[in-house]
Amino acid sequence: MNSARESKMMKKFLILSAFILVFFYGCSEENNPVEVVETPPASSVWYDGNTYAPDSLLSWGMGKSQTDYIHNDKEYDWYIDQANTGSAAVSNCGPSCVTMAIKWYDKNFSKTAADARTMFPLNGGWWYTNNIIDYLNYYTIKNSIIGFSDPAQLETVLKDGNIAILCISTEFLRYNSVQTQRVDRFYSYASGHFIVIKGIRKVDNVTYFEAYDSNTWNAKYTDGSLKGKNRHYRSDDISNAIKKWWNYIIVVSKNDVSKNLNDRLEKSSAINHMWGK
Repeated sequence: MNSARESKMMKKFLILSAFILVFFYGCSEENNPVEVVETPPASSVWYDGNTYAPDSLLSWGMGKSQTDYIHNDKEYDWYIDQANTGSAAVSNCGPSCVTMAIKWYDKNFSKTAADARTMFPLNGGWWYTNNIIDYLNYYTIKNSIIGFSDPAQLETVLKDGNIAILCISTEFLRYNSVQTQRVDRFYSYASGHFIVIKGIRKVDNVTYFEAYDSNTWNAKYTDGSLKGKNRHYRSDDISNAIKKWWNYIIVVSKNDVSKNLNDRLEKSSAINHMWGK
């Protein structure tokens, strides 16, 4: 008799336990639903201090898919259009670029490109690369000269958090007649020229260097932004433009140059210098 009673009690216990498990399992699912991970939307594209939809890359002449973007920009404006640099403006890409570089290095730097021209007048003509270096040194701006090897080397300089002043021949930057796009050379001038390189953008397996090119002469896109500010030049074109003109990079440094570039360091007095306008 006791055995039958114990058997009934055991059945009731099992039924009650099953009910409790079902009840609490249901409550747990209701109060703590399974987390659903949504695929995030495509990243916005950063350009000149603003963000844009990813499809802007196509209208800018670059492509569809951006895989990498690095820039060493500042929250303040440090771009200079050489059109507004005084009576020697036509030859003032050098003074403009070195002044931009110093303003990038020191936001409180108040001298202008016209002031730089005054230090090295050269009868209003071209500046040479040694003038750039001497001006940087005059204001104790940390800089290095590196023998150029390939685009990957320039990428390393930028990834270290630095910018570069290049003396190139714009003849080797392909011309783009589509005035709404933001890649390639937008002006007819094709010879010695200084530009500042400040970023890298990789789109559809093409690497572009982001530049501050002072040869704007007030040319603007429909949104009012200056065409030489954040212009993008293809890495292959930049490489050719360096090698065919002045095969060096002037690095303006907030940080140390990577140790693997030390064997490429040069002294200004030991190399030939070239001009730009």
